[in-house]
Formats: sequence, structure tokens, C-alpha cells
Amino acid sequence: MLSKMISCVLAQGISQQELARFLGVSQSTVCRMASGKIKSIKSQPMERLKKIIRVSSGEKPLLASEKNNA
Repeated sequence: MLSKMISCVLAQGISQQELARFLGVSQSTVCRMASGKIKSIKSQPMERLKKIIRVSSGEKPLLASEKNNA
């Protein structure tokens, strides 16, 4: 399930590096999540991932605004 969630976000044109910064994990962790090597993540990154998925692909600025507030 996690790998499908990551794939959904990456399919919107968001880079692994950008997603990693937003989730607060490394790019290599995002890569391992996408490949299915990591099956679960802590609650805070998961909530952030869910937030991204709820946003339509036309609203990509969510990541930029969240990074500025971090």
C-alpha cells in the first residue's frame, strides 16, 4: 500500500527529493518506499503523505508552501 501511495505522488511530477523534504525523510528512504522495501512509516510522515494525496494534481504548490513553513 505504501509503495502505491508513493507512486501516486511521484506520478504527479513531484521528485523523490522534493517528496523526501516534505516528509522529513531522505531521498533514499523515498526510493525504498516506492520499491516496496519499506512497508510502513511513522505517523507524522504518513499524515503528510496522506495530505499530498488528498490534494489534486493541479494543486502542487502545497509542497512549496509547506517547505516554506518548515
